Amino acid sequence: MQVGKVLVTTDFSDAANAAITVARELAERFGATLSVLHVHEPAPTIQDRLIPKGSTRHADARVHAEQRLADLASELGLEGVGLHVVMETSPIEGILKHVEAEGVDVVVMAARGHTALERILVGSVTERVVRHAPCAVLTVKPGHGPTP
Repeated sequence: MQVGKVLVTTDFSDAANAAITVARELAERFGATLSVLHVHEPAPTIQDRLIPKGSTRHADARVHAEQRLADLASELGLEGVGLHVVMETSPIEGILKHVEAEGVDVVVMAARGHTALERILVGSVTERVVRHAPCAVLTVKPGHGPTP
């Protein structure tokens, strides 16, 4: 298996931080480049229908998401890692489009412990990415990543 590009997704949770640690180790082991992706999907509000997508409010949300990602990278010692923020789309669509556009070889994602009923009613971003990604997807279960 050729691994040249590793992508890890984050929602800034502890589970995502564990996945970042696994992704960093995987990239180092294969000599691959590592990128971190955050897909910002704001909760819809009535204002969203009234405010155009190119507005200052949306630009502020992007700047805020980019700053959080930069702070996370600094906190976790991810110097030289590609940081990407995707806006205005669902996490599933944003991840899959980014994977295609960047030619990612492996996606690393946190897998949350959902109940069977939650999976049936809502599904999960990780589950759908695993199903539809054109590359390998490594899931990291809560409590199963490396310990710092």
